[in-house]
Amino acid sequence: EDRVPNLAERSGNFANDNISGIIYDPGTYNPTTGTSNPFPGNIIPQNRFNSFGKLWLQNYPSPNVPLSSSNINYIANVPSTDSSDTEISRIDWNISSSQQLTGTYMHFVSARGNDSIVPNLFGNYYDTSGTNTMVQETYIISPTVVNIAKFGFNRGNVLETVLGAGAKNYATYYGLKNVNPQPQQYAPPAVVLTGYTSFASPYAPQGALQNRFQYADEVDWTKGNHNIAFGGEFVRSQFNGNWVVLNNAQYTFDGSATSEYINGKRSSTSTGNALADLLLGYPQNAVVADGISVGYFR
Repeated sequence: EDRVPNLAERSGNFANDNISGIIYDPGTYNPTTGTSNPFPGNIIPQNRFNSFGKLWLQNYPSPNVPLSSSNINYIANVPSTDSSDTEISRIDWNISSSQQLTGTYMHFVSARGNDSIVPNLFGNYYDTSGTNTMVQETYIISPTVVNIAKFGFNRGNVLETVLGAGAKNYATYYGLKNVNPQPQQYAPPAVVLTGYTSFASPYAPQGALQNRFQYADEVDWTKGNHNIAFGGEFVRSQFNGNWVVLNNAQYTFDGSATSEYINGKRSSTSTGNALADLLLGYPQNAVVADGISVGYFR
């Protein structure tokens, strides 16, 4: 259940809008009087539309039900998934009376998430998987000496993503300035639109992949009443991390630009329209994280 822009709003006509009353033109704001003028007829001329606003508007489907009193004019069932699988196995092999081989394997995978009302865009998905395997050889060298050799491998992968991630450089497509994510972080910006359905995943795509290799050998020696153990261990870890925290930017539109202002203060009753702010290109807040947040650790 969503509130999407209707045909009149898409053309800039807010004359019969249920969210706002009169919308004001921020371009007419007078700092001396602290006021601005209304748009004639509550209609924004299309030559005033911001290029980002026009492109973003294309993401919204048209209403498919009459606007309800609860501010809903679009209803649809969107696909979702929630699944997990676990595999566990073990093998024991007595090669001889003095040699034994043991192996274990465990694997887990989980996938959950849901699409959005926009095909192939914005839906959030979370994928988690883990693998753990071990091989151990026990060899009796003599009645008092035993050698134990071990190999272990662990792999963990955690990923949060959005549909459409990596498809293109969205910052370039939308003409966003100072937005420079790494190619593996490409995703649409998060846009919060008060009173309307928002598309916002400011922390995706991100995740981490870790591989851990372990080699160990141990010799146990029984000498009379004494037990002596010595050996060595080698561990190699690989960690590939991708951290997205507003790397693709987040823009919040709340109607403050098209609100009425009285003596420079925003009106508490005529609060503007967030979609009108979007069409004009006036976010109330814009945040982006800059810099490289991808790392490969060894």
